[in-house]
Amino acid sequence: MKPYKDTFLNRNTRIRRFKQSVSSEELVWHRDRSDRVVKIVEGNGWQLQMDNGLPEKLVAGKEYHVPANNYHRLIKGKTDLVAEIKENKVKITRKQLRRLIKEEYRRIISENRGARLTLHLKLMGNNAMIEVNETGEGYYPTDYPGFDEFLAEMNDDLGYGPGLHQVNVIDYDGLGFEGNLMDAYGFVMQAMS
Repeated sequence: MKPYKDTFLNRNTRIRRFKQSVSSEELVWHRDRSDRVVKIVEGNGWQLQMDNGLPEKLVAGKEYHVPANNYHRLIKGKTDLVAEIKENKVKITRKQLRRLIKEEYRRIISENRGARLTLHLKLMGNNAMIEVNETGEGYYPTDYPGFDEFLAEMNDDLGYGPGLHQVNVIDYDGLGFEGNLMDAYGFVMQAMS
């Protein structure tokens, strides 16, 4: 089930409503097939984060450009969010599609996908786990002799490559942690010893 409700005004325009009660975990990194212009109708405290960018506060009445195929996500606010979305739907030839796929493949191979991960530090009984929100995979730092082995297994499973150790980890259960994956590993090893 989608975390929003759409009302179509015409082929290229819709009104999208996110309830304040939506779970933050449903607001995942994603990309759209078409360029979009998003005009905020109403909403308080919501933010838009583009790939490799900092979150930007969404302001009622303002328009935001979201380019096709660029990863982005919403960060939940304090009220419902209502936005008008206009898309430019463009038809492309097979040759253009093949070229786009090749370019995207090259980009994906060279990028740091770890920057788009959402990692949670969770208390699991008497132990702590680092969970990958996008896959549901869980990793217990205490199961590894050192950070290098821990990181290697995560990279083998997820294929995120360099930079994974710098991904921010969210303190899901309020354990008093703030930092990246490397810091979270150290925090768990110290807290659980």
